[in-house]
This record gives sequence, C-alpha cells and structure tokens, in this order.
Amino acid sequence: ISAVESTVYSNVSVTRSAAYNTANSYKNLNWILYETNRTGGANITIPVWIANTTNLPKNVTGMPYCWGGCMSVSDYVSKINQGYQAGNVNMMTIGYVANTAGVDCSGYASMVYNLGSHYTTAGFKNAGFQQINWNQLCKMDFALMRKDMTNSSNIAGKGNHIMLCHTRTHDTTYAFYESNSTAGKVRWYEYSQNQLNNSGYVLFRAFSTGHEEGTTWSYNSQYHYHTCVHGCNNSGGFTHYDHSFIYSGSAKTCRVCGYTTSD
Repeated sequence: ISAVESTVYSNVSVTRSAAYNTANSYKNLNWILYETNRTGGANITIPVWIANTTNLPKNVTGMPYCWGGCMSVSDYVSKINQGYQAGNVNMMTIGYVANTAGVDCSGYASMVYNLGSHYTTAGFKNAGFQQINWNQLCKMDFALMRKDMTNSSNIAGKGNHIMLCHTRTHDTTYAFYESNSTAGKVRWYEYSQNQLNNSGYVLFRAFSTGHEEGTTWSYNSQYHYHTCVHGCNNSGGFTHYDHSFIYSGSAKTCRVCGYTTSD
C-alpha cells in the first residue's frame, strides 16, 4: 500500500448542510445591543460598526468578531444579556479577554464544524485535514492562511486566517464565510481565486466525501455541464460539453440540455 493510499485524513462529524446552517446562523444572528455592551476596557477595542450604532438599545444583525472567542449563538446571547462587551478587535493580547463575547476566525470555524474545542489556525493546519485544489473546493470546505505555510504556488501566508467556502459565484470567484476583524463581524464575502492564492491560502477538505458531480444539466452560451450535488456551484473538474444544436429557422436548441438561442 502506498503512503498516499494509507493516509488517514481528519474529517468533521457534522454534515455539510448542518455546517452551512450553523455558519449562516452566526451571520444572520439578530440580537439587542445595549450601551453596556460597548463600554470597552483594558485590552478591549469594540468593533467600529458596534461603536457607531445609534439609538440604543437596538436590534442588530451578525455576531461580532472577538479575539480568542469561541462560543455558540445561544451562549453569545446569554453573555450579551449579562453585559459582556460585544466583540473585541484588539489582537495585541495573548488571547481571549475576559467579559468579551463573539468569535474569532478559528473560533467560528471550530463551532461550525462542532469540534468540541477551540482549534487555532495552527490547530487546523496540524489536524490532518486533506489538502485539495480549486477544482475540488466544495461548500463548507475551508481556506487556511498561515505565515508558516506555503501553497502550491510557493507563496507563504500573509497572516493567519481561516474561511469557510460558501459557493462558487463566478468562474474564478468564490464566496466565503469568515469572522473578520476588519469588518468586525461574521460575514459572507467574495474573493477571487488570484486574491486568495497570492495571499498564500491553502485549501482543505473538511468532510469524508468531497466534490461530487450531479446529474442535472447547467449551461452557458458555450457549454452544458454538471455542478456539485452539495450546492457549491462549482463545476470545476467536471466535463464540459459543447452544445449540440437542433435548428428551427434562426432559433436553435441544444438536444442535450435544452439551452435555446439564435444565430
């Protein structure tokens, strides 16, 4: 048995759909912000979007970024109601600062994957997840950037960060879930493949099964093709067929997928 064939990769225990639902619940969390949740303190810097919210108390959306934070949605709401500080973007401390609430990038990923503890970005790097390429990237797999890690283009990470793939939005553009300190909250954001590659990101599969070709046809003006059964909107690695048209006057319809156009 070769080394590759005998390799045992780490996999998360949740399904892709369950992970997606959890990821979305952090992004769409609706909660009440009170003035007591943003008084700050030693080693605490409140995210700008929270500091600038007016007319409190007020319903707001999205769990804040919190350095070192790793907590469930229900735990977050409980802490906010106890007067904890809503987020902390001060990343100069060794770790989590007491009486702050929210999640950092790796805390968010740890909760989405139901890992049972807070994996740091180093923990994700060393946990044994299978490295994949862009054609294999599927919904809720992850992109990891580490300063001590290089990608297939031999580019080292520009920082330490983890993001969870939501879907492919265009041919070379992907949307990711992340808890981002600049935005100050959990968000959904689009990045180009070149952006991520040039920042040193490496892609990993989080689940026991990967990118799987469906049977339903999708199409554009040139091809018909299959996309992934997991709803990641990625047709990378799947066969693309040229249309085979049946003509009717100036109109023509692909005999395979039904795409209709005209000369």
